[in-house]
Amino acid sequence: MKNSIIILILLLIFSNYQIAQKDISFYSEGMKQFHNGDFSRAISNFNQFISQSEVDENLLSSAKLYLGESLLGLEQFDGAISQYEEFVENYPTSNLRELALFRLGNLYFDKKIFEKSREYLVILVNKYPASDYSGSAYHLIGETFIEENDLNKAEQFFSSAVNSKYNNNFVDHSIFSLANVYEKKGEYRKAVEYYDKLLGFHRKSELAAQSQYRIGVCYFELKEYDNAILELSDPLIDELDIDDKNSSDYILANSFYRLKEYNNASDAYKRILNNTPSDDMLNKIRYGLAWINFQQSDYESAYKLFNSLSNSKDDSIAIKSFYWSGEAKRYAGNYNEAIEIHKKFAEKYPNNPLAQRVKLNIGISKFSEKSFDESEESLLQSLKNSDPFTRSKSYTLLGEISLRRKDYAKAKEYFQYGLNISQIPVQLKDRCHLGLGVSNFYLKNSNEAIKNFNSINENDTEIEKSKLYFYRAETNFTLDNFSKSISDYNKTNVEDDQFTNDVIYGKAYSYFNLTDFSKSAYYFNEFIKNASSDKRFNECQLRLGDCYYAQKDFNKASTYYQRALINSAEFSNDERAFFNYGQSLFKSGDSQNAIKVLDQIQLKFPSSNYADDSQYLIGWINFQQNEFDEAIKHYNILFEKYPQSTLLPIALYSIGDAYFNKGEYDQAVSNYNRVISQYPNTPFVYDAVNGIQYCYVVQDKQDDAVNYLRNFINEHQGFDYVDKIQMKIGEIFYSSSQYDLAIIEYEKVVNNYPQSASVSQAYYWMGKSAGLLNDPEKAIPYFEYVKNNSLNSEEGFNSVLELGNIYRTQNNLGNEISLYDEVLNKISDSKRISEIKLAKAQSYIANQQIPSAFQVLQEIVDSKDGSLFYHKAEIELGILELSRNNYEYSLSLFKDVVDGRKDDIAAQAMYYVGLNYFQQKKIPEAITELIKLRSVYTMYDEWYTKSLLLLGDCYVINNDKTNAAEMYKAVLKRHRKNQFAQEANEKLNQL
Repeated sequence: MKNSIIILILLLIFSNYQIAQKDISFYSEGMKQFHNGDFSRAISNFNQFISQSEVDENLLSSAKLYLGESLLGLEQFDGAISQYEEFVENYPTSNLRELALFRLGNLYFDKKIFEKSREYLVILVNKYPASDYSGSAYHLIGETFIEENDLNKAEQFFSSAVNSKYNNNFVDHSIFSLANVYEKKGEYRKAVEYYDKLLGFHRKSELAAQSQYRIGVCYFELKEYDNAILELSDPLIDELDIDDKNSSDYILANSFYRLKEYNNASDAYKRILNNTPSDDMLNKIRYGLAWINFQQSDYESAYKLFNSLSNSKDDSIAIKSFYWSGEAKRYAGNYNEAIEIHKKFAEKYPNNPLAQRVKLNIGISKFSEKSFDESEESLLQSLKNSDPFTRSKSYTLLGEISLRRKDYAKAKEYFQYGLNISQIPVQLKDRCHLGLGVSNFYLKNSNEAIKNFNSINENDTEIEKSKLYFYRAETNFTLDNFSKSISDYNKTNVEDDQFTNDVIYGKAYSYFNLTDFSKSAYYFNEFIKNASSDKRFNECQLRLGDCYYAQKDFNKASTYYQRALINSAEFSNDERAFFNYGQSLFKSGDSQNAIKVLDQIQLKFPSSNYADDSQYLIGWINFQQNEFDEAIKHYNILFEKYPQSTLLPIALYSIGDAYFNKGEYDQAVSNYNRVISQYPNTPFVYDAVNGIQYCYVVQDKQDDAVNYLRNFINEHQGFDYVDKIQMKIGEIFYSSSQYDLAIIEYEKVVNNYPQSASVSQAYYWMGKSAGLLNDPEKAIPYFEYVKNNSLNSEEGFNSVLELGNIYRTQNNLGNEISLYDEVLNKISDSKRISEIKLAKAQSYIANQQIPSAFQVLQEIVDSKDGSLFYHKAEIELGILELSRNNYEYSLSLFKDVVDGRKDDIAAQAMYYVGLNYFQQKKIPEAITELIKLRSVYTMYDEWYTKSLLLLGDCYVINNDKTNAAEMYKAVLKRHRKNQFAQEANEKLNQL
């Protein structure tokens, strides 16, 4: 039984094997012929295989797929589509279905049935995301959306294609297409990113050169012309075909043109000419070359090219060239020829947008010819056009014509109309703002004018900047913004004759109003030198007199006042200037002529505010020359001629001073008392009281002075200056060394007048008095009060120094340093800081704390504030450095003082220069410096004497005992019993 079953199984196997062998022969033959490209016979074999019954399912599906592939090979696309669609429908689980779907997507794409193409490709990417065809499918789906101009969806699928680089057979194409989508969407930065990506990862791609070219185009669209030039100059561009190479050079030329690199642009255009461009490209190049000539102001060459192009075929370049041929003539100054060309253009192309500009251009031509009436007529007609540029340009020129006619209200109206056009170009907008500002300036609307001028971006504008700066400066001047005026005057091109004198004049007055009289005088002088025929010439001479008067250069002041007031009649009624002229004459030493001018003022301007001033000044001049009787006479004339003058109190007081200086003290007191009785509410009462007490003091009647002041205080408690009179009593006692009595009087100021401004002064002088009474403990709280309450006053600062001296005398270094540190944290005046720091350093030196002294002195020297204490610190630091043989640095410190000063500090520094060389054994150099000190600084005995002693020592080293002895004897002639004499004697005895 078992044997029968085995035989049956073998028969069945053999039977199936026979069938399979039959099926495979048709299938195998068909595949062989397919791979050999014999698609017709392959189709026959595949059909015979398919027609058999009971074939293997897998082989059947494969045969049907390859039947479609064979039909595709024979370019029977419809048959292939039918076969693939049947396969896709009937074999949903076949491994070959991915290929069928991809083929259908491609075939429908080629037939431009994009929706059907996408249908199969979307199935492919959704069902088989890991397929070898999915990346390519994404790309193809993107291409279908490109064909339908759906850029957003195209972007989406190209992005997927780029991200599927491992199953995308043309990933470089996907990157290029994605970049191209961004370019079409105007997203040029993203486009550049992906074109760069293609170049970075697929440099050998057939699209590399195109990518390089497109990057250049993107940068051109971004107006980044430098980058465009860089990219389009890459060697990869040379791999483009001739048409693309010409297009690349065209973009390159335009980039150079935008950067105004006209020669490079011309070279690029000429390269295209050598590459046999198309007719369209040829005309573009010629048009570009015409524009280059135009921009380089070669209007004749530009005209020839534009004219030639205008006669070519009737296209946009020809039309534009016709128009610009007229513009070339206009810019060349051939206005009549320009007008004729523009008229012909309007006749030939009446409906062209450029025809709307013809009336404008005629108006511009007439404007340039200064035929303003004809220009205005044409410009008014051009306002009827709808073109925004034409209308805004017309309004601008109409405004400028009105400015020239000084019809500022009309000009303002036209410029405002121009600004109201929303599409006005920036250049015209700036011209309108400028014109509107100038109009408002002349209409005295200064605040509005400034707004107009500030609306212009001065860094980017193409308008005439000098005009902007000048009128903005003038407007700021009217608003008292003189610093801003100067800034703009400085930016104005003064070589322009239109502005030269006005700019110098404006700067002179701006500095004058800022009270910078030195600079003001410089510019008034410049004006006088350059504008002798200007109507403002004499006015500037007068202002120059004012400048020199303010600088106390009275010689020059009187010279220019004389030129403006005496040598011309223009300012003959300027009473203030005459008064200043009189004062200048006196202060420059010409008293006789000064009095003449002051007399003339009273004759010429008897009702003037300066008449009584002039009379008083005559008396004052006599007083200053010690002609006291004459002074008294003229002060009395003031009372006779000007009984209502406000100067009578001071004149009466001055009469008292004149008698005081004559030694007629009773008469002086009498007149001082008249001030007190007749003018009790004037500040001269205090001066009169002070004068009376001086009359007593100078006669050595101190008690009478004190009694007078005490009586006055008792009788005039409501008097404004009673606290100061109390201070005077303290001063009398202090001056006579009665310090205990001085303290009592100063305490009365503190106790009786606690709100007085003199309180701190009283405390300070109580401290000084206590110090002179050798009672430092009593002095300290007085000085502490002033320091704590009036640190920034003269008394406050001096109190700090007095306290420091007390602590140093007590050897209390801690308190002294703490005092200085406290004060340094509260003051900001650099010179005061240097003085305190110097005291601090000297305290350290006195207490042998040299490292600390070094640090503080170096801080002062580093400050370089140029003060007395800065130079003193240099000497102190130089001495310390010299003590440790740091010759070079110490020498530089001493020499800086010598170069910076001409006083006793310089003499001291020069001595230490000599000592520095002496210690270095550089004796000739030491002698040179010491002789220089001896010659220049004889008035400063200490350093003069020390220089003699050190010179003697130098001669001793040189074994020149004769000169050495002469130096020591010179010391003995000046000093008999002090330490210098003792030292000189010792040195003489040692010779």
